[in-house]
Amino acid sequence: MDRKDIERKIRNYGLDVTKPLAGSPFEYLETLGLRSEFQEYINEFTEADKRALREYDAALVKRASEFVKFMHDEMMVWNNDKPLSHWWWHLDKVASGELEAKMLA
Repeated sequence: MDRKDIERKIRNYGLDVTKPLAGSPFEYLETLGLRSEFQEYINEFTEADKRALREYDAALVKRASEFVKFMHDEMMVWNNDKPLSHWWWHLDKVASGELEAKMLA
């Protein structure tokens, strides 16, 4: 992922997790997939990138219940085999307090 891709994708992730939820819940699967992609390339992120990602992750955690409700009726996305370290795939557990979202340090 090059610099422009990183910056664009972080910006898009930020919009998705901060704006009102609308449209198809399936679109937000891409958002969660994007967050997984960030984890894969985190060593290429600058401190500014990481700071923005922490801010947007915090917004997602704060809205976890909202995301779960919005996406739950359409799919069983929360029943998955993703590792718990990828907490964004387990927002139901984050919302209930069962799982703590480990933010970037």
